Amino acid sequence: MILFIEALYKEAAPLIQALSLKRDPACTAFQRFAGEDVVLYLSGTGESAAACCAGFALGREENVSHLVNLGAAAGPAGTKGMLFRILSLEDLGSGKRYYPDLLLAADLPEAALVTSPRPVGREEVRSANGNAPRPVLFDMEGAALFAAAGRFLGPEKIHIFKFVSDDGTAGALTPALLSSLAEEAAPKVLSFIRNLPEERAETAPPVSEEELEETAALFCCSAAMRRRLYQILLWCQLSGADAAGEIAKRKEAGELPAKDRREGKKVLDAVERSLIGG
Repeated sequence: MILFIEALYKEAAPLIQALSLKRDPACTAFQRFAGEDVVLYLSGTGESAAACCAGFALGREENVSHLVNLGAAAGPAGTKGMLFRILSLEDLGSGKRYYPDLLLAADLPEAALVTSPRPVGREEVRSANGNAPRPVLFDMEGAALFAAAGRFLGPEKIHIFKFVSDDGTAGALTPALLSSLAEEAAPKVLSFIRNLPEERAETAPPVSEEELEETAALFCCSAAMRRRLYQILLWCQLSGADAAGEIAKRKEAGELPAKDRREGKKVLDAVERSLIGG
């Protein structure tokens, strides 16, 4: 079963209509819309609402195979109306980063997503995109939704899509514009969802356990660092980024093998910034 979690009804309306979903009056904690093998919840805006809704829905629904989120985000000038698949998420408050495993192909450009507890301004969006290797978008739910859903589903089963609604200019996003952009984006996301069964058999092989162990030893990884390293290596495998070259460069500089876990974490931070950005 596919589970959609949407912040606002206007973002969800094209999905509800296209999938012939019906409102479930028995569910009062969150608005729930159900159809054949698809369920959609409205979380409301903000990190707490998104995380709470994800936990509620995934604890309640059975046999969820994939979670999908489609929503609006602020983005750099020139990208308004574009739909992006999110390849990395950052919680601006905690600094934590998350990486969906993009094992299923999608014919869409990719972007990084920063989740902020408040609406960001135009200058913040412009500054974040100054030297970024790919567009950096801003929303108020994505990272919290991914973190909560990650307690129930693997990162390869959580799919985040964002359409750029504005550049951070106050008052630029109107209800009519939000509806219009959601209607344009929904068919592309629905096409991705309909292809999930066919794509599932063509997923890329995971990072080998041997490679992960050897690389983790260089960084003196803790369990949490090891999970993060796995996500970085997998992202590089799928995107074509040269993880081996970056690690070799750190070895030549004498940074690896790390002396201890603290030094290893500093080097891992630097490797992540070099390969993925942020």
